Amino acid sequence: MEYINIFDVAHQLIYFNGVQWATSKYSYDEINQAGRTLIDRRSKPLDIMQAISIINNWRAAHAFPLNTMQVRLRDKAGQVGRSMPFVAQRIKRLPAIESKLRRLKHVNLVEMQDIGGCRAVVTTNSQVKKLGNLYQSGRIRHELERKNNYIQTPTPDGYRSLHLVYRYYSDRNELYNGQRIEVQLRSRLQHAWATAVEAVDTFAGQQLKINLGSQDWERFFALMGSCMAIREHTPLITNTPGNERELCDELRQLANDLNVTERLLAIGATAHFMRGQRLDAYYYLIDLDITRRRLSIFKYTKQETEKATTRLAELELEYRGKTDRDVLLVSVSSVDELRKMYPNYRADTSIFIRELERVTQ
Repeated sequence: MEYINIFDVAHQLIYFNGVQWATSKYSYDEINQAGRTLIDRRSKPLDIMQAISIINNWRAAHAFPLNTMQVRLRDKAGQVGRSMPFVAQRIKRLPAIESKLRRLKHVNLVEMQDIGGCRAVVTTNSQVKKLGNLYQSGRIRHELERKNNYIQTPTPDGYRSLHLVYRYYSDRNELYNGQRIEVQLRSRLQHAWATAVEAVDTFAGQQLKINLGSQDWERFFALMGSCMAIREHTPLITNTPGNERELCDELRQLANDLNVTERLLAIGATAHFMRGQRLDAYYYLIDLDITRRRLSIFKYTKQETEKATTRLAELELEYRGKTDRDVLLVSVSSVDELRKMYPNYRADTSIFIRELERVTQ
């Protein structure tokens, strides 16, 4: 059997606007088989390494269609209100892909809708609605494959957001046609809830995002989701009190039992060194040491896309199986967007804490 370089993320490169973009060099059958090999506990180490190489190439091949969707999202988001929206994009991390494949046995890797994802956070829920309509209107060739409105129909755990799943189509770059990109639209409160969940997952050893956290933490976030829904005049989370006083009383008790505010404030200390620093790059590779509560940031220009994705692959392989290390590659236009779009990595949960204090007081 011929084995290939695990860090060979690009085969055929295209040039567009002076930037190199990777393309997929494997068939859909090969990509899906790589996903199955990755999660098969009987797989041999060399087979896993080859599978990771194929998956890394598939991830890198999403960068171009993702950038296209992100540019449109940034343009439309700027039209919905006076406050500047926060827009960012990301390629799904290898551990997240592996976890999702293990949980959703019926999903093949090629069918995974969020390998590439971009997100906009606007001020209010009414702006989310307006942005959703703007993004879907006008001249757009890409096919809207699925629309999930988790604001009108929130998930039982309290998650609320509007998801639009598109298939990329273009006459100019047909190599990417059919690839899925997920667009997420959130209000400030909806985003604060989601990032607080991620912060607790990372620093408190929970798995709330996949509904495997402790019962108390899961209940706390469901109640908090309903409190925020009341503020935004949207449907409450199922199985939470419909009476606002009962809802706040139960939330207050759980927040005290779990020592939520103090825990979230402690999380904020992990990114202290980022404050006051000027970061000027297109990609930021964020290396998180949970045990030491320390973040390291590495910067890459837009022309260094391949170098950035290769380094991400190296670190993900090094940290595979470790629970105290995490790594993420993000693309944002300024350090302010980095801090506000990914507060789970800079661990600033001040928005969520302020809302919790408002409710419990």
